[in-house]
Amino acid sequence: MELPFGTLDGNPSVDYKTWMDMQFRFLANTPSFRGLCGIQKFTVGYADDEAVRWTGRLFRHYCIEENTEPLTNDPYLLPHLVNTHFADGVRGWSVYAGEAQSVTTDCWPGSALVIGYSSIQGCFSSHHEGDTFLVMRRSAHGPNSITQTIANLQPGRLYSLRLITADRDDLSAPQIHAVSMGLEGVEVLAEKRFQQPFSNSVSPPWGGYGPGRPAWMSLHWLLFRATAPTATLCISDWASPSDPGGPIGQRLAANFVQPQPYLP
Repeated sequence: MELPFGTLDGNPSVDYKTWMDMQFRFLANTPSFRGLCGIQKFTVGYADDEAVRWTGRLFRHYCIEENTEPLTNDPYLLPHLVNTHFADGVRGWSVYAGEAQSVTTDCWPGSALVIGYSSIQGCFSSHHEGDTFLVMRRSAHGPNSITQTIANLQPGRLYSLRLITADRDDLSAPQIHAVSMGLEGVEVLAEKRFQQPFSNSVSPPWGGYGPGRPAWMSLHWLLFRATAPTATLCISDWASPSDPGGPIGQRLAANFVQPQPYLP
């Protein structure tokens, strides 16, 4: 369950594969689970191919080969970016606005009884991580963009990069958003890059959306190979430096910026 239409991967500052390893390691090292006849991961329909491959390795490492030490040394907390859900405004990001007040942050909070923005993204959690987001209002005068240095990369290693966007004013239909994720100082594997609209039709009613009227967002995903310990990430609401690519005045919400090690 690590795809955004039905996910437990709700914190972009955490390496979910390391978290999966911690779960298996807890089973393998806790006496209460001795004699357990079988385990399973739920559910492959809510996972991408990388998570499925990793699950197979976890089954072999812990359940077949009976290892008790970690399968990965990757840290639980990802050390690459800060403020990836914009919970602290734009702290850690350099902001370049096409015009005054065209880059802001916002929040659609939930509560104990009302779900929030993260639940509309498909996150099955109650802590409301992800109810905050960046808002870029596309300007005719020039692109809005934010940049940050991606730190602590291992040269030669593959990394994935995720971003979730939505039309701040209309979630009623699938859209391809004119958003660019530019990377400097890395090798981008262009054939592995995609944008995929998704809906979360299983969430409770919220803001006029729910079963029968799902809310739509877009997952942006790319793969890159690090060539140095650091790289520069630039997220823009223009398709390119010379082409807006989308409606002027459209307000795009963006959060869940997540670079993390990739299992090839």
